[in-house]
Amino acid sequence: MHGYAINSYGMVNLNMDMSIDLDKWKCSICNGFIVVDPSKIQREDLVQFVYRRINNNDSFYFIYKVGLVVDRKEKFLIIKYKTRLYKVIDSNTYPISAPALIVYNMFWICGC
Repeated sequence: MHGYAINSYGMVNLNMDMSIDLDKWKCSICNGFIVVDPSKIQREDLVQFVYRRINNNDSFYFIYKVGLVVDRKEKFLIIKYKTRLYKVIDSNTYPISAPALIVYNMFWICGC
């Protein structure tokens, strides 16, 4: 079970009782957090991704979304969010089953 369902509108419904197993992401030797390997992200994974939106005054801002990976073409992921598809470089995505990025900033990263 992936912790999500696709509704009749093609949107991802997250299972809100999903939890992250932090122990799964800890190194058994140094106890540091293991960094996500973007090349391991595959079809049907839920990921957080970011894209830029440009305003009329040429300023831009970042928008974070959670979407479903529907295809992979080398380093590019095709991610479905609502009814749109986004082409995103895999290193600009993050599995929602992994600890939040702030965890890596607050604690240490595995160096093994």
